[in-house]
This record gives sequence, structure tokens and C-alpha cells, in this order.
Amino acid sequence: MTKLNAGDIIDGFTLTERLTQGGMGTVWRASHPDHGVPVILKVPFFDPGQDVSTIVGYEVEEMILKRLSGPHVPKFCGSGDLAAIPYIAMEFVEGRNLANYIEDIGDNPQEIARIGALIATALAAVHRQNVIHLDLKPDNIIISPRGAVLLD
Repeated sequence: MTKLNAGDIIDGFTLTERLTQGGMGTVWRASHPDHGVPVILKVPFFDPGQDVSTIVGYEVEEMILKRLSGPHVPKFCGSGDLAAIPYIAMEFVEGRNLANYIEDIGDNPQEIARIGALIATALAAVHRQNVIHLDLKPDNIIISPRGAVLLD
């Protein structure tokens, strides 16, 4: 696993802030002179002896994100070579993840219905592109000014 730090540059993407690190990889906020929007770089861990499903998951996410479009998915910005430093670069979506948003809305039925409709609209848009989200959970939904945005 390559140790990354803020300020490192990968294929023109400058890492500015590590947002999270989990068992599968690290997520960085980044910038790139060719992209007028803030971006996120997902850098998976591909350690020797690691389960091959990590590589397959990375390749599937890259393949699907490249072909999706519309306001309910982050814009694909690039990806890295598996033989060098693998990453997926996508638009950083402003908003709040549903897991945090739920805590604030409580039992407000009108707001729950509104959020449900936003999520249903996002899912329908992705389904029209022949994709089914297989990991739909509050952490993978951003409530943004443009509606619900599906991640992962």
C-alpha cells in the first residue's frame, strides 16, 4: 500500500485532505486544474494477499460510474491504472449524507416523505440507465440542493 499525504499529486490530482479511511481504502478531497469542481479520489487498498473481490469491486465501480450521468450520481472525473496507483476520481457532492440528516429530521412525516421521494427519483434515474444499486444505505446517499445523489 502506498502511503499518501496531503499535497501529493496523482495524475494531476492534488490531494488536499483525507476525508476517511476504511478497510477498503482511503477517500481524499482533491483538486485538478482541468476540473472546475472539487473532486474526491477513492484510493483502494490492494495489498499482497488481499481478497480479489477488492479489485473486482474497484473495477466494477469504475466501469459503472463512467457510464452513468445525471444529477443523481457524482460526475466521473478519471481513474488510475491498476499497475500504478489505482483510484477513482469523481465530483465532490455538496450536501449531507442521509445517515446524519435522519438524526435531525426526527419523526417529521412531511420531511420523511420528501426525502423518500428524492431517493425514489434518484433510484429511478439510475434504473433507467440499467444499473441497480446493490449497497443502498443512508451512508451512500447525499441529500444535496440538486436532490438525492447516490454514491458507491
